[in-house]
Amino acid sequence: MKIVSMLMIVALTISSIVRAQAAIPKSGDLAGTWLLVSVETVRPNGEITYPFYGKHPKGIIAYDPSGWMSVQIVSDPKPAVPIGNSRDTFKNAPAAEKAIAADGYYAYFGTYSVDVTASTVTHHLNESLYPGERGEEFVRHFSISDGRLTLVAKVREMGEDHQRRLIWRRATSGADTSVAPSAATARSGALKQDDPTIVAAKNYKVILENEQVRVLSFHSAPGESWRLHAHPNAVVVSLDDYQVQNVIRGKEPSVRTAKRGDVLWIPARSHTGQNVGGTDMDCVLVELKTP
Repeated sequence: MKIVSMLMIVALTISSIVRAQAAIPKSGDLAGTWLLVSVETVRPNGEITYPFYGKHPKGIIAYDPSGWMSVQIVSDPKPAVPIGNSRDTFKNAPAAEKAIAADGYYAYFGTYSVDVTASTVTHHLNESLYPGERGEEFVRHFSISDGRLTLVAKVREMGEDHQRRLIWRRATSGADTSVAPSAATARSGALKQDDPTIVAAKNYKVILENEQVRVLSFHSAPGESWRLHAHPNAVVVSLDDYQVQNVIRGKEPSVRTAKRGDVLWIPARSHTGQNVGGTDMDCVLVELKTP
């Protein structure tokens, strides 16, 4: 009961805590492979837009300990043409289809260097999909927190000074083709294919994780539903007034009306659900990793 009480206190305060502060980066922290979460363009007024890669692109960036790096990004939606599975079919495809493919893809490789004091990593490009980028040096501010890497670049485009913010999650195995777990989850071996951050990645985001708990934020638009997934024992804190229908495996559907500030203990379960109210649904879940 002490653990439950402690979690309830954590849950009541988590919504007012700034998301986990990035640790002071070290050059070795970058090494490895990272999977893309999002590419955001931040305008001078703070507005976040997605003009180039869409809201849900896929991609990979790899930093090898030898000093080499590479990056690939596929936009959302993915290019659907040219149709074919060989270099020959692509070479002979119509120019318009090739242009569509090029617009939806980006890649380069080269070496990298890290300035720990400035928290920057510089990509020294050897080759790029865009010929004009060959030999360029791209400086990115970086931070790493809870298994996430954030790269920020300053760019001048569309007549404005923008920040390009790319968020990545560390990959843990070649079988991970969707969203990589945070480092603490990987160490615990807890991530499974029914994990909400995999099957409902649009709704669930990891905002804090250690060896004892994982804290998730959840957001759903009115009418939105989400696929079957599982939670361990957890505390849920409602950040909005909302109505949610839960379908717990082996039980009849039930509708719960939540008020902002409600705190609810939920035992381990597998469930689907739907936001059946007319408002957004936001909450925080504190998942307990120990019995």
